[in-house]
Amino acid sequence: MMAHLGIAVQLRDGHIPQAFLEVLNSAQRQILIYSPWVSQAVIDDVFLNLLQKLANRGVWILMGYGISRQKEDEERPIPAEVEKKLRSVKTPNGLPAVQVFWLGDSHVKEVIVDREIHLCGSHNWLSYRGDYLPRGESVYKVTIPHQVQEAYEFLANRFKNQAQKLWNNAVQHHDTQLAVEPLCTWGALNMEEMALTAIQRSNWLELYPVWLNVVCQGLRSKKISVDSASLRTGLSLLSQLSTEEAFIESLRKGWRQVIGAITAKNRQSAIELISDEWHEFQRLAITPPSLNTPEQFVAVYISMPKPDKTTKEGAAHKFLRDFKKNNDPVSPYTPL
Repeated sequence: MMAHLGIAVQLRDGHIPQAFLEVLNSAQRQILIYSPWVSQAVIDDVFLNLLQKLANRGVWILMGYGISRQKEDEERPIPAEVEKKLRSVKTPNGLPAVQVFWLGDSHVKEVIVDREIHLCGSHNWLSYRGDYLPRGESVYKVTIPHQVQEAYEFLANRFKNQAQKLWNNAVQHHDTQLAVEPLCTWGALNMEEMALTAIQRSNWLELYPVWLNVVCQGLRSKKISVDSASLRTGLSLLSQLSTEEAFIESLRKGWRQVIGAITAKNRQSAIELISDEWHEFQRLAITPPSLNTPEQFVAVYISMPKPDKTTKEGAAHKFLRDFKKNNDPVSPYTPL
């Protein structure tokens, strides 16, 4: 098969763990894993550090597990301390970068990275018992586009369905913390528009800052384009808000981070994005009163020299540097 059409390579025994780590390390946007069981033997400090490194550069990780048809029938459920450790992996904005779901009723062992690489075979990715010696296992590493896409669509749909169930439950109980999980999952599946639509339909605008932080992770990994339609849809919601909202500070910080992330990639795109809604940025104090135009606001996120602080010009530069520092696109997320 021609190289540009992809290949399928068989891996055996000791080559499998090495390929697994190499494929994870190559991720730029998204990792989907299904493993019937999850154990402490795999989720150790080294593995957690790897996941954190991936999250820092914008990668989302979705993990599914479960072999029984009902969750309560699982003979080897994920240990609570292991699940807690996985959920402690955060994006630079403080959102959970790893989503762990019981999906159940499956014995498949699959890894899909960036919708480009598919590992499938007999290896228990997240639950082998620490015995790295050969045990007669085999795995295929597949890069044939249509086969990878077929595997992705099947597994992604399972995560999507689980996210919808969680969202419905969160809406029913108006549980903000529970709602974060489906929003992050939709973000991982590049469904930011759907996440925003769900927030609108549920009239739950206090989750708007969470959505902005989901967007920041997508911009960080280039999974979201700087000219994404969802960004303009998000901007259109500003007219529904007032400065009296309980979440206004998180909203301000979220948009400053988003604009900073866009500016880092394309300054003109950032200016064009906010130009039509500039009056809303001013009304809601997303921009400081001293910055009168989109161009001035965007300039905050562009590297500047360090002039003499004793001069008037130097004082202005200091203000902009301090503002940028306090609203940097990778500064910690302030929970609702």
